[in-house]
Amino acid sequence: MLSATLEMAGGLATILVGFLAVFYLTKKALKSGQEKPRKSLLRILGHLPLGMKKSIFLVEVLGQKLVLSVAGENITLLTKIKDKQVPDEFEKEPPGRKLSPRLALLLTKNKNNNDEEL
Repeated sequence: MLSATLEMAGGLATILVGFLAVFYLTKKALKSGQEKPRKSLLRILGHLPLGMKKSIFLVEVLGQKLVLSVAGENITLLTKIKDKQVPDEFEKEPPGRKLSPRLALLLTKNKNNNDEEL
């Protein structure tokens, strides 16, 4: 009776070690298949939802700040923001913060500067 119990415990231990080995090897294989994170060329600075599938995004692409309108599958450039128009505290705020008041201020400043250039 004791030998049967030891035999059953040994079999259970063998199965448990097998499961742990498969888990470890699977986890290691999945990690090695992932690419290292690269520095993104696109950075989303802010997002303002306007309705279903309609939003305005403030993005930075290759150092340029752009205001984009996204509606369904269409993306339209609304305006380019010059660096001197973007206050430092704007970029330091977390992305989850409300964008609408800040974006409205930037768009107003940008419109005024564009009117002066004409």
